[in-house]
Amino acid sequence: HDPRLTLTYLRKAMCNSCLGAVMTLVGLSLQLIRGDIRHIFLFLTWFGVILLCMGIASTTGLIQIVCNNSVEDEKVRSFGVGLAQGINNFFGNCFGPLLPQMVMDLLIAAFHLNEAQALFSGAVSVVCIAFAVLGYVLAALRAVEHGQPVAPIDSQRMEVVPEDAADQQPLLHPWCCNY
Repeated sequence: HDPRLTLTYLRKAMCNSCLGAVMTLVGLSLQLIRGDIRHIFLFLTWFGVILLCMGIASTTGLIQIVCNNSVEDEKVRSFGVGLAQGINNFFGNCFGPLLPQMVMDLLIAAFHLNEAQALFSGAVSVVCIAFAVLGYVLAALRAVEHGQPVAPIDSQRMEVVPEDAADQQPLLHPWCCNY
């Protein structure tokens, strides 16, 4: 399997995510400047948030697949999957709320921002992360393109996984362990 295909998809997903990030910032800044909430600003902001989240959500699993498919040893691959899941959970669940809140608190203390300005600064920190992920994907794609020759089309097809004929029980069998 050629990792260029996955990384090319990731580049498209992150470009759409960054487009959503810019739309979110434009919608939020128009609300902040105007001081009132209009439906068009809300629509622009929420559509941008949806694009942003779709792009970010599609990258984590695919990046993990690209990294772990390059490892031949099954034990190392299993360790890599566990480590990647741990890192994703740590950064997503711990730093997800922590980073914007930390940025907001620092800017409130430094510049005496009001609540709306502080929320906008928190959104800007999330948008910066989206652009950082896009940069990482582009760097990985560049490294793969410079490090490997282009594979012919026939070698880019996924291999067929043979079925195990010995065990034909359904996964959720009503008598679970009574084979």
